[in-house]
Amino acid sequence: MNKKLKIFLFTFLYVPITTVLLGETLFIFHHFYKFNTLFDSRSLEPDSELGWTSRADFSLDYQTLDAGGASYEINYHTVAKGFKEYGDVSTTKKKLLVIGDSFTQARQVSNDKTYYSYIDRDKYEVFVYGAGGHGSYQELQILLKYWDQIKPDLVVWQFCRNDLADNYFPIDSASAFSGIILDRPYRKFRRSDKDNFYSFSRIFWPSRFLDFTLSKMLSRFNDKDIWKELEKEGKGHKDLKGSIAETAEILKLVRSKIGKVPVVSFGVDSHPLYLEIFRNLSESVNFHYLDSIPLSIQRVERSGTIVRALDGGHWNERGHQIAGLQLNSSLKVLDRRQR
Repeated sequence: MNKKLKIFLFTFLYVPITTVLLGETLFIFHHFYKFNTLFDSRSLEPDSELGWTSRADFSLDYQTLDAGGASYEINYHTVAKGFKEYGDVSTTKKKLLVIGDSFTQARQVSNDKTYYSYIDRDKYEVFVYGAGGHGSYQELQILLKYWDQIKPDLVVWQFCRNDLADNYFPIDSASAFSGIILDRPYRKFRRSDKDNFYSFSRIFWPSRFLDFTLSKMLSRFNDKDIWKELEKEGKGHKDLKGSIAETAEILKLVRSKIGKVPVVSFGVDSHPLYLEIFRNLSESVNFHYLDSIPLSIQRVERSGTIVRALDGGHWNERGHQIAGLQLNSSLKVLDRRQR
């Protein structure tokens, strides 16, 4: 074997393979230390239609910290179809379907500490689906897929500012954490195969090390803070106008499917821009919008109470409790009005 071939094989075969094996080994030890398991701790998995979904029949028990350094235990689990809860479809109680993104998936707290755990179970049979990174179009697909199986009497729809990116490719492609890494489907925008570099991410998914590395690399390619730009320009921003219009179309499809079934909606962001956007969008399709949830959490947080998980964004147990109590109270008011 000549010297040039040896150098080539060493550079492009031995070094990459050794790096991946070492990286994967380190990830295994890291996950064992953090989660006390050697199994894959990722709670999402690739899906040919939705890009990715919540893993079904998945459990993870571990100790963690919140944003203030307080330690608490997480007992996270899903049931069939990736739902956090899938009640009895033949119940005589009212059936309530909760749909959202990572705040509803609620990986940061135990199942019995989520905001929807505070819903009155004597009155409602609860069904919950949440997947981190899902936008309104993906949530619509979940609703369409399971609506006729569940036949809900009431829907709770959770918004996040990320929906404005997730629903609209021009903003999604500019956001620091972009779901296009996992082949997000869009209602309107389509990418040609030559432009869809991100589809290669499916190749890396089986490796926790490669999946993590690719995500970090792609995030660093774009250091533009799209959210500051949107908040500065407001609803006059060209792409934000497009996203609001696209989200409105998606919500019209939701309303078209569910008919006159009541929907209670809320966002998780207290910034006035997002409060106004999601309030207007909700009212345009006759959703009962609650701004009390993000505003209550903001008020408690400003008083010095820690309401965030370790990542600084999602809620800890206290944050979920505030949201849950507000939601349950609003559901009682809605129920009295409908009598």
